Amino acid sequence: MKYRNWMEDREQDVSVLDFDYRWVPIKEDEIRLLYLPRRSWNPFSGGLIHTNLISVPLVEAKDYEYEALSYTWGDTSTQRCIAIWGSRFYISENLHQLLYARRSIFHDRVLWVDQICINQKNSEEIESQIEKMRDIYIDADRVIAWLDDSFDATMAARTILEISNQFQLWNIQSDKLLNSWDRNTPQWRAFMKFILHRYFIRAWICQEAGLGHNLQFYIGGIYLLPENIWYAMRALLQSEAILEICKESDIPANHALDVLKCWNTTFGLRPWDSESSHNKETKHCLGLMLSVCSRLQATDPRDKIYALLGISNSDIARQIKASQKISKTELFRSTAIKLLESDDDAEFVLPHAGIHASNNNPHLPSWAPDWEREIERTTELISIHLPPGMENIQRMITMRPEVDDLPNTLTYRYTAGGPSRPEFRIDPTLGWLRTNAILIDKITTQTTRSYDHLSMSPWSAQLWLAEAEILNARVPDRVVLPRTLIGNRVNSNLSWRPDPEGLLRAYRILKDDLAAFEVESLRYRNYGFMAGSQCATEAEGQGNDLALTKEFASRMKAICGGRKLCITACHRLGVVPAMTRKDDVVYIIPGMQTPYILRPVDIPIIGGSVGWFKLVGECYIDGAMDGELIDNKSLGPITII
Repeated sequence: MKYRNWMEDREQDVSVLDFDYRWVPIKEDEIRLLYLPRRSWNPFSGGLIHTNLISVPLVEAKDYEYEALSYTWGDTSTQRCIAIWGSRFYISENLHQLLYARRSIFHDRVLWVDQICINQKNSEEIESQIEKMRDIYIDADRVIAWLDDSFDATMAARTILEISNQFQLWNIQSDKLLNSWDRNTPQWRAFMKFILHRYFIRAWICQEAGLGHNLQFYIGGIYLLPENIWYAMRALLQSEAILEICKESDIPANHALDVLKCWNTTFGLRPWDSESSHNKETKHCLGLMLSVCSRLQATDPRDKIYALLGISNSDIARQIKASQKISKTELFRSTAIKLLESDDDAEFVLPHAGIHASNNNPHLPSWAPDWEREIERTTELISIHLPPGMENIQRMITMRPEVDDLPNTLTYRYTAGGPSRPEFRIDPTLGWLRTNAILIDKITTQTTRSYDHLSMSPWSAQLWLAEAEILNARVPDRVVLPRTLIGNRVNSNLSWRPDPEGLLRAYRILKDDLAAFEVESLRYRNYGFMAGSQCATEAEGQGNDLALTKEFASRMKAICGGRKLCITACHRLGVVPAMTRKDDVVYIIPGMQTPYILRPVDIPIIGGSVGWFKLVGECYIDGAMDGELIDNKSLGPITII
């Protein structure tokens, strides 16, 4: 490495001219491709990486059989030099390593790489080329995903292949598979380092990895299929000891779970048949894409939207230009308006909006999501937005028959607002959103704190449940509390799943376990993410009760995590956003999956000041989630600011 750097620095001093993009101009219908000559057989040869840059019509680019590169830019403060047409050009250290790794001894390569093929100093060109990225990745002969070329990359690749093959071919359970590995070995540490790489949480990965029909990960000289990565991540995600594994690896649990979920989403966007390519006319709702990809990260918050325009390809996505001149606030606001005015996208906006403790963007109206904040979201949505292709992923997952009777987000979604589509009217100048809604209740009392499932000690969790039981004392049905804690759903016959007695048993076992476990044992192994293998007591946790209690704890985390339990004026139990206050009101908007908490505000207008609100967020209200309270006669106009 030192010899290579010395040779590059020596040759760099000779090349005195910096490359100018005016030497390779492109027209509106063209892109640039990078020609990378094969490297010398001589292991001691060095010097700059010499390349050529050409412009070609987009419709002809496929004939060049180019590779589209998917990678992270890395730290751009440290730059390395290459030669383009004999002139100096500076790129990030990460891309320099990637180009060096892609140089073949046997043949030349043609590449498309954004950092070089797009003039990053020309905002108009960036906007124009982003619009072409969908076609660029679909037409590529293959997409090469590259993370880095660290010394342990080969060990990571081989470990991933072994775990993937065992999990896929032999259908070994996650815990049995992962427990067979010594987690103190270099191979395991290399695997964890790779799996949790920042590459998997990039917003642009949806387009790059989602559209490329021939996607290959190039790691330590080994090619891996995306299925290999997915099976290895699936084994880790399904493991009941994932928090313990994260602790042993000194990895934040939140980060680990976000990485695993992000790649799960991206993999779901890919064509089911890995040999087939995306139809260029395939469309996904932009609102749905923003919802399911909300955890993905971007250095520039605007890229949370720009990175999804290509994979969406919807009419709304084509209306949005990847302009570098528009502010993030205006982009988030204008995108929300377009989505709310659309028949297909309107339902995906409000679940991500509302009043939050960390309001990074006070200039946004309460009904417009702050997509920058969504990266840091710790609560799960109550409404269900499944990624396109999720049905394909489900075919790859073996469902356990003993938990089929539990509420399943993949089978039954809430229908609090009935079967109709939501209708909204927006005043873009004043920032007001108007719709018709039904007032169903008012918040009277709530728990003093939210259910912080990742940091609560068993003692704190017991206090939270004790407070919840005090609220539940006002409700005659004793099954309502455990039903509410997991956001229970009904099946096609409108009967509760699971049965009430099963719910009560699961809740009682959970409380016994909370009382029995020590702090460290519980925090890292049980009810934080999903219940662990010891989550039910020896005496009572046998057979179906064991599975039921584990799933109960997992569902409780998804619904209650980051939220409070409340009682309403009509004695309904509910799970509400952490920022909910006494006297906030509960409305149902026709066509929306869940009820919403609204906060009345005084806006003096001609004729009075009623019907004006700020959106707090979506909620779960027992007895209101399946259209039971829909009454068109009670509809009235409301305005959300």
